[in-house]
Amino acid sequence: MDWQFLIGLGITVIFTFLQFVVKNMPNWISWPCISIGILLIIWGVPIIHRNIQTGPFILFIVCFAVLVGRVAWYFDRKLNINQQQLEPTKPITQNIIIQPPGAGNLKQRANELSKEILIDLYEHGWPLMTAPSNRPRLQDGMPKDPNESPKWAERRTRAFMFCYFNKVIIIRDEFAMLHIREQRLDDTIKYLNMAVGTNKQLAKINIENTHKIIMTPQEIETVAELLKSMAAKL
Repeated sequence: MDWQFLIGLGITVIFTFLQFVVKNMPNWISWPCISIGILLIIWGVPIIHRNIQTGPFILFIVCFAVLVGRVAWYFDRKLNINQQQLEPTKPITQNIIIQPPGAGNLKQRANELSKEILIDLYEHGWPLMTAPSNRPRLQDGMPKDPNESPKWAERRTRAFMFCYFNKVIIIRDEFAMLHIREQRLDDTIKYLNMAVGTNKQLAKINIENTHKIIMTPQEIETVAELLKSMAAKL
């Protein structure tokens, strides 16, 4: 066996196994090298070697390798196009990261809401331990007649539910995201939500005698104080 046979055998073996080692190796590189190796093996056979002229055969090897490379390139290109057509289009997904509320902003809003609730109570006649400065009493003050007190409490409850209740829930939920809770505030919100839900169900079946939601001024004041208490924990 001549040197052509040994070199051809080495090239053929190397590039044949290299296709399995390097999985992304394109065929237009491996196929021409394997074809060169096979032609060198054929050239190295003594019977054939004696009848082949070196120059023309080397030129034939080069031309044949270029032709094989061209065919392999066309095959790779067509295979890639077919794979792209068969692969389903993957939807573009966007990861939404919910950031917890800013502690500083939450603390300020909780204190401001607490202050608004207490000011409303004070302006309508409820005595506070620390009265807001420069705040006049309104005409709808706390009645001196005990028989009028339930109606006054009902009006204050309606004002609280309309102006502040949803804001209290939002801020309570933001504190919960920071693992800050007040059980008494949770219980109050739970009770009020149940009462509101009951009235809505009664209204759907045309029952006029709905349950009146009445909070004592002490309960409203407690809600405001609990908001300040949670804000102080930030």
